[in-house]
Amino acid sequence: QRCITHKMRNTLPKIRDKDKADFVTDMKAIYNAMDREVALANFLG
Repeated sequence: QRCITHKMRNTLPKIRDKDKADFVTDMKAIYNAMDREVALANFLG
């Protein structure tokens, strides 16, 4: 099982440069959610 940091490091090279800032912002909202329902709502947009 990977930690969040390593998941992000492994994923970021696969994201287009112009999309990276939005991706990181979205992922932080998901990982910093207080519970599963909030994380899922953030994931679905």
